[in-house]
Amino acid sequence: MKIILLSGGAGKRLWPLSNSVRAKQFLKLLTSPSGRRESMIQRIVRQIRTSGLAEEIVVATGLSQIGLIERQLGNKQPIVTEPARKDTFPAVYLACLFLYQNGTPRDEPILVLPCDTYASDGYFSALSRMGNAVNDDSAANMVLLGVKPTYPSSKYGYIIPEKDEKSSTGIRMIKSFVEKPDVSEASILVQEGALWNTGVCGFKLDYLLKLGCEVFKTMDYSIFMEKYSELPKLNFSYEVLAKGNNKAVVEYDGDWNDIGTWNSLTSEMKMQEIGKVISEDCHESMIINDLNIPLVCVGCDNKIVVASSEGILVADKEQTENIRHLVDQIVTNPINYSKLCDNSKEVEKFITIKGTSLKIRFCTIPTLRSLDYHINEAVDELWIIIGGTGELSVESHIFELTPMSVVVIPKGSSYGVRTQSFLNMIIVAL
Repeated sequence: MKIILLSGGAGKRLWPLSNSVRAKQFLKLLTSPSGRRESMIQRIVRQIRTSGLAEEIVVATGLSQIGLIERQLGNKQPIVTEPARKDTFPAVYLACLFLYQNGTPRDEPILVLPCDTYASDGYFSALSRMGNAVNDDSAANMVLLGVKPTYPSSKYGYIIPEKDEKSSTGIRMIKSFVEKPDVSEASILVQEGALWNTGVCGFKLDYLLKLGCEVFKTMDYSIFMEKYSELPKLNFSYEVLAKGNNKAVVEYDGDWNDIGTWNSLTSEMKMQEIGKVISEDCHESMIINDLNIPLVCVGCDNKIVVASSEGILVADKEQTENIRHLVDQIVTNPINYSKLCDNSKEVEKFITIKGTSLKIRFCTIPTLRSLDYHINEAVDELWIIIGGTGELSVESHIFELTPMSVVVIPKGSSYGVRTQSFLNMIIVAL
């Protein structure tokens, strides 16, 4: 069995630590069994590998996240990179074509998982049962994972299973779906035996290849990559899961948290204070400081206090779901570096010379390192490579960097760098 991990998005509800270029799954806020801090993506990959669930894990992501994935999971982790953001259906199909091109048999079970799920080990036993159900030709074309609700929630979609249970596989066929109902409707659904929809699904590779070929008119990985930027945005849940019949669900009754708010995240965190924090008489509060200056809190009860270079958040725990519309009002260029994403040494060093009209920087980046996507300032930049080799990605365009290469990065554009050897350059702000 192979697993595709979907790594996308950013999660504005975890502002100010997550933003459009630094996604929530890379924040090292959880605690590993060894006591070290780990991110959501590190945790789920560790759990998959420990459980022996899959022969291979492939991460499907966008260009802006490659550097963080390589630093957190290692540079041997297979990554399928979308040339542009086109939502989850093209991303899943691209990953399936990657597996097929690299020798995965068409009858191989494939599981697709979000990478920011927090769950206990029993969750992975349920995933194993999903794989067995996919292998059973008499079961269903598509198998989903449903969680038995612990309360009526409006945050999740619901799976309505049929009443009868298939004795041979222990799964139930799916009757219908309900997308994020209000609390009163959710209460009725829970009473009737509905399950939370985890967004986890399983199928044989052949099923998705045929389905994708019908929609995208090709089963060739290279051709699909070339036409990717021209594709419409298609959501996997709407285009695949919600259409057609012959879909089944495996029920999981155990710890599961679709972490999307500070309140849900802090409920799974063991450390109550992170960073340079000085506190007194603070109860049931989470205080996180991503800055190099002290953060002092006195008499804060049941609060979330977060300070970073993006901004400062002070909120009641129960109100953290309501910050997104406030964050949408903030107009700023997001800063990519965060101590809570990467504890390694600084990957770039600058010497700045300020003139009357030009700002010149001499920049060095070590061998085999990546700078994740930055948003360029409100000026054009001229890059002159004076030593070393690498690649520069500006929006969806790739430039090879060699000595004496000259590249202009327009203002307002996003860019990332990957080095092949020690890279030296001069950057001129025009």
